[in-house]
Amino acid sequence: MPRCNAKSFGSGNKRVNSFPDPDLIIYGGAFDPPHNGHLLCVELVRQRFPHAALLICPTYAPLQDATSVPKHTQLDFAARLQLARAVFTGEGITVSDLEARLPRPTLTANTLQVVRKKFNRHRLALLLGQDQFSTLWEWQRVEEITACCDIIVAHRAEAAPLADSARQLAQSLATTLAWDAPRARYAEARFSVYLLAAKLLSISSTAVRERQQQGLALQDVPAAVATFFTHNENGFGT
Repeated sequence: MPRCNAKSFGSGNKRVNSFPDPDLIIYGGAFDPPHNGHLLCVELVRQRFPHAALLICPTYAPLQDATSVPKHTQLDFAARLQLARAVFTGEGITVSDLEARLPRPTLTANTLQVVRKKFNRHRLALLLGQDQFSTLWEWQRVEEITACCDIIVAHRAEAAPLADSARQLAQSLATTLAWDAPRARYAEARFSVYLLAAKLLSISSTAVRERQQQGLALQDVPAAVATFFTHNENGFGT
């Protein structure tokens, strides 16, 4: 459970919603490549929301943080999609090539609008890491994102509180996010920010890529990823 020094942040509508938990969770990312940290996030979400389906959406043309500048990926989309489909398996999990079929740039708001239109009877949520959540208030069309779905934040239990990030988001939306302890969330009238605290792995796709490029044995990756690079010697050099 996150540490919190305040009951609410921001100003405006102070009503807390009583919506049910989300039943369709979208998890996007470059997955360049997928690693065990990504798998742990999925496991945490499935434990917290056991009846929800997961839609994994590798980004086709990711952007650098909140900017419109394209972010270079070492693996092309086809390879990242292939690996995601090999790694994220199980009942209720779908890996989609949706972003390859959307106009560029593939903004999160655009992806969510398409998903919401297709699954309009579901309550949606967007799964983010702590670093992503800390800059969410700066994202393009953040108002549309929070109008489309709830937010789920997987964060390290030992990390600093998320209060500052929640405060910045509330201020950017001119609303109030109130702490709802029984459901481990910040909430306002339209959406919720659910917090998943755990001992997450200190691992990044960047570190995986660097080890591969240095000819070192890969660590903290699923077997399917290790096998892929065993059979693709050029790896991230492709």
